[in-house]
Amino acid sequence: MFHRLPRLAATLALLLACAAPSRANESVTYQINPQHTGSAMFQAGLNLPLRQLWTRSFGGPVSYPVIAAGTVLVTAGLNSYDGTVLYALDRASGATLWSQGIPGTYFNSFVAYDNGNVFVLNYDGWLRAFKVSTGAPLWQAQMPGQYSFQDPPTARDGFVYITGAGSGATVYAVRQLDGKVVWSQSVNGGDSAPTLSEDGVFVSFPCQAYEFDIATGAPRWHVNNACSGGGGATTVLYDQLLITSWLNASALQDGIVLRALDAVQIADMPGPTYFPPAVQSGMSYFVTAGNIVARDVPAFTQKWTFAPDSQVAAPPIVVNGKVIVTTNSGRMNVLDGASGALLQTLQLPPGSVGCPCGLKVSLAAGQATIVAPYDRILTAFVGAP
Repeated sequence: MFHRLPRLAATLALLLACAAPSRANESVTYQINPQHTGSAMFQAGLNLPLRQLWTRSFGGPVSYPVIAAGTVLVTAGLNSYDGTVLYALDRASGATLWSQGIPGTYFNSFVAYDNGNVFVLNYDGWLRAFKVSTGAPLWQAQMPGQYSFQDPPTARDGFVYITGAGSGATVYAVRQLDGKVVWSQSVNGGDSAPTLSEDGVFVSFPCQAYEFDIATGAPRWHVNNACSGGGGATTVLYDQLLITSWLNASALQDGIVLRALDAVQIADMPGPTYFPPAVQSGMSYFVTAGNIVARDVPAFTQKWTFAPDSQVAAPPIVVNGKVIVTTNSGRMNVLDGASGALLQTLQLPPGSVGCPCGLKVSLAAGQATIVAPYDRILTAFVGAP
C-alpha cells in the first residue's frame, strides 16, 4: 500500500510490520487504521459464535470507538448539544477508568490514538491531547483559519492529521508533542478523514482528491472532476490503490479507484455508495444501494451480494475474513467474506438510531474485541474460546 521507490527501505520495513499483527492489534482511528481499510486480524483468529462481553449506555449519541492499550476510548454527546465527554473504558469489563469533558459546539467529537496518547477533535477545531493511562490533559490547540471540523483525525508517528472547513477547506499536520501546526494546505472541498501511506496524506472531497507529502505538506497530485459541493469522503488505501467515493452537491455519485503513486484512474468504483469499503486479503466489501457487495481487488469483479434487513448504519469491517455490518434495526450481521453466507446475527441492546452519521460512526476491532456503537449505546463482543 506504500508506493515511493526513493524510500524503498522504509517501505519494505513498514510492509513487513503490516504483515505481522499491526500496532498490537489496536484500532486507532475511524475504520480501524490510518489507511481506513476497516480491517483487523486477531492473532488467535475470530471464532464464532460471538458473545457479548459488556454493554454501556451514555447520555448522548456515541461516536466511533478506538481500542488501544487495553482501553476503549469513545466520545458521547451531551443532551444540551454543548460538547461531549471523552470516556476511557476498561476493555474487558466496560467500567469507566476516567473521563474528560470536551466543551464545544454540538455533540460530536472525534478520537485518534497513537503512542500512549489520545487526541480529540471537536466541531470548533480544538484539538486536545490526553494521556491514555491516566486521562491527564497534555495540551490543547485551536486549528487556525476554519470553523467546521466534522471528520476524524488520523494520528501516527508523532503527528496528527486533520481536515477543517468553513471558508474553503484546510488540511493540517499537527505535532503530537505540543499541538503545533507544522504544515497546512488549502484544498477545494469540505471534510475528509486523512488517509496515510508511508510518506503521503490523501484526502477526498466532492469531485476532488489530493495527495500531500506527509513530512512537508508539499502537493504531489490533485484530481479535479469539475464539480463542487459540500461534504467529503474518506479514502481507503490498499495495495497501492486509493478507493474513494465522491459526493456531488446534489446526489450520491460513483467513485473511482486511483493508483496512489500518480492518481492514474484504475477503475470505476461501483456505486452509488456513501460509506468507505472494508478491504482485506484481496477482497473489498462495499455498501451499494443498501446491500453489501463483495468485489475482488484489483479487478473489482462482483463476487456476492447480501441484502440486510434494513438500512446499513455504519461502514462494514472485516475481521479475519469475516465481514461485520450493523443496521438501523439494531442487528449486527456476521458474514463469510468469501461466500457472503450469513454466519451469525446478533441483536444489539435497544436503542434508537436517529443519525447513522456516515463518516462519524464505525465499528472497532482490536485486541481480540469488537465494539459496536448504536445511538447512545456501546456494546463489546468477543469470539468463542
